Amino acid sequence: RIKDMIMAPSPGEKMELIPYFQSLAMLQAYKLCVTGGGYVGLVPLSARDGDHLAVLNGGNVPFVLRPRKKMDGFRVVGGCYVHGWMNGEVLGFEDWKEAEIVLH
Repeated sequence: RIKDMIMAPSPGEKMELIPYFQSLAMLQAYKLCVTGGGYVGLVPLSARDGDHLAVLNGGNVPFVLRPRKKMDGFRVVGGCYVHGWMNGEVLGFEDWKEAEIVLH
């Protein structure tokens, strides 16, 4: 029976669970994605097909950028996690290019 399987954690166990539940709460604002190059990541819920991923100079994480329709440039959707991009690996990719962009 399920009732028999539920046990309250001890005070020490409760403290160990805090980081786990904090991580779960943070993930509620993100969804999984797969890039055109096959990389898997977590992007903001508001990200959509056609958005771009970029590593901005001085940034600690990659960002999701949305092209602006009525003006040249991009809008920042939010920071993201892309496996294989987080430690500067992306800067060594063959198709990597540096560009100046306008953010609105």
